[in-house]
Amino acid sequence: MGSQGENLRRPEVIVPLLFILVGVFWWLVVKPLSYWKKRGVPSIPAAPLTGSMPLLFWRKYIGDVFASMYAKLEGKKYGGFHNLSKPSILIRDLDIIKDILETNSNNFHDNDFELPATTGEEYGQNLSFLTDGSWNALKPNLTEIYSAGNIKNAMPFILEVCETLEDCVSTKIEMAMELKEMGECYTTDVISSIVFGTRGDSLLNPCGKFRRMGCKIAGMSASRSLAMKIPLLLKIIPCLCSSRKAVDYFRSVVKEAVHIREEEKVQRPDFLHVLLELQKQGKLKVSEEQTSDPSKTDSEGNTTELDNEALNTIATQALTFFINGYYATSNLISFSLFELAYNGDIQSRARAEVTKALEHHGSMSQDALSQLHYLDLILKETIRKYPPSPFLARKASKKYYLPSAEYENEEEKSKEGIWLEEGSSVVVPVLGIHQDPKYYPNPETYNPDNFSEKTASQRNSYTFLGFGKGSRACNSMQLSLLLAKVAIASLLAKYDFSPCEKTSLPITMDPSYLITMAQGGLWVKVSSLKKKY
Repeated sequence: MGSQGENLRRPEVIVPLLFILVGVFWWLVVKPLSYWKKRGVPSIPAAPLTGSMPLLFWRKYIGDVFASMYAKLEGKKYGGFHNLSKPSILIRDLDIIKDILETNSNNFHDNDFELPATTGEEYGQNLSFLTDGSWNALKPNLTEIYSAGNIKNAMPFILEVCETLEDCVSTKIEMAMELKEMGECYTTDVISSIVFGTRGDSLLNPCGKFRRMGCKIAGMSASRSLAMKIPLLLKIIPCLCSSRKAVDYFRSVVKEAVHIREEEKVQRPDFLHVLLELQKQGKLKVSEEQTSDPSKTDSEGNTTELDNEALNTIATQALTFFINGYYATSNLISFSLFELAYNGDIQSRARAEVTKALEHHGSMSQDALSQLHYLDLILKETIRKYPPSPFLARKASKKYYLPSAEYENEEEKSKEGIWLEEGSSVVVPVLGIHQDPKYYPNPETYNPDNFSEKTASQRNSYTFLGFGKGSRACNSMQLSLLLAKVAIASLLAKYDFSPCEKTSLPITMDPSYLITMAQGGLWVKVSSLKKKY
């Protein structure tokens, strides 16, 4: 053994070994960094290991990273960058974005985030992560869940949670209140009611089990954050994205709720009921190969008895509701109220509209909410400034032609474009577009009139991508907007929000998340209105 160790330390052994290691490093890490330059594509400079991403990129808010690239590529239709060593392309031109997300969406059907098959089913059967075949099988049926009729049926349960929300806020009068937790507890309670058929009571008990398990599912630990930003880690350690304890808890909640309904012959018109019906009709399959147990179906193929696997499928889809709607809704509420606290004139205008609608309709209802047009503008402006997903990522399913990256004049129309290879990663920088002064003058200023009918009609519709576009647009958009709208309207009718000593500006975004999430609290002061509706 001693002589072997000495042989390995000899120069004639060490030098060739070093050359081999350097060669491998150059081939795998350095050589790919010239990919875009060789193809004549404008690009963001890249360094070995981190690529075009900033050093310690996991400590940077991903929205700012892509917005910075967007700004550096000013005057170009698109530009290349390297996500670590992987060549990717960032699209700036709105016509190309429309072509990718809508016109030729079949070429970019899948999100560029592939989960290994062993990842927890709460993510593995989520529409956001499903690929072509499975997505096509499930998408139409899940879209059916968010129909206007189903949302209307759930309205009484939503209003019931709003009453609890109002009561909880009343305990904070003339005190500082943290909006993020409030929004998360409200959203948790609504989802627990309309999707899981139970009372979460998170507003009354923020440390309760339903909320704690919900945080395990939707929260962002350090390991999960790193895995989301470096997907290769998920292939090595798939459990980084899953919490078995939380999944088992929510399965038990669903099974108990279904058992009670079947035993007591109760039919509650909520989303759990819709999921039950879809499962009985075999519409929650993620592939055509999945079939129901023939011994448990009627002559028309509908399931007459739900076995354990069927209940697990329902629980899995209930969990996707939670994951997809939790932060989208809670952040929309908290960011909106925070901005209203700093923009008293906007808050007063919104409150006057709410008061008028309530006086006309007598109480909060869908009819009253339909009259709150200015509040609609507020929600859109919040989404512009704080988009739920600050970027969209797609993967090319086949070769795709991109025209020249230059905005050509009449004399330069002969410039050739490039062909994107199958599997190429394409990024749409949502936050960068939303902050572009060409589309939104003074983009840092909170201005709901950016979305007035007259102003919005003068802009390309692809300047607003808060919920995505095309076939992959967010399924639950209308429900999230409704939940936020009814919560904000209910609170504006009784309370005033203003800055307090705990308020911190500017808002810093949490780099742990791939979504837009404030770091630390969003604090405001709550005051009771002298005249309440």
